[in-house]
Amino acid sequence: MKKLIIPVIALFVCLAVLSACGKSGTPDCSDSDVKKKVVDVVSSAVKTNLLASEFPVALIAKYGPPDYEKWNKLKDKNEDIKKVIDQVNEEFAKYTITLTGIKKVGKDDEINLCKCSGNLTSSDGNDERTVNIKYSAKRREDGKLFVQLLE
Repeated sequence: MKKLIIPVIALFVCLAVLSACGKSGTPDCSDSDVKKKVVDVVSSAVKTNLLASEFPVALIAKYGPPDYEKWNKLKDKNEDIKKVIDQVNEEFAKYTITLTGIKKVGKDDEINLCKCSGNLTSSDGNDERTVNIKYSAKRREDGKLFVQLLE
C-alpha cells in the first residue's frame, strides 16, 4: 500500500504543476477564460447602462454615478438600491451574450498580451444584434487574467 501512495502523490504534484503552467504565459484569444472575461466585462457595462436608466435621481445625488458592480455590493444595505439592482438583473436575464468569430490581431509574448477581435452578439429571443469588438487579454505575473475592451 505504501508503494502505491508515493506514485499517487507524485502524480498529483505533477498535475498541480501542469495545471498551474496552463495559467501562465500569453493567453489565446479564444481561451474559454478569456471569452468568459470579455462577456463578463461587457455584461457589467450593459448592466451599468441599464442601472443608469433605472436609477432614481435622488439616489444618484446621494451615492454618486451608477456603477453596477459598486451598487450590487450595496444592495443589502439600502432597500432602494436593492429594488433597482433587482430590476436591472431581471431585465438583463432576458438577454444572452456570446462571443464568436474570434481572430487574433496581434500577440506579444514578452508582456503576455494578445490583441483580438470578435463578434459580440446579444439576443433576447426576439431581437438579435451583433457588433464587432476589439479586445486585449493579458496574463499578469500573478497568473490573473486582465481583459480590456479596445476602441
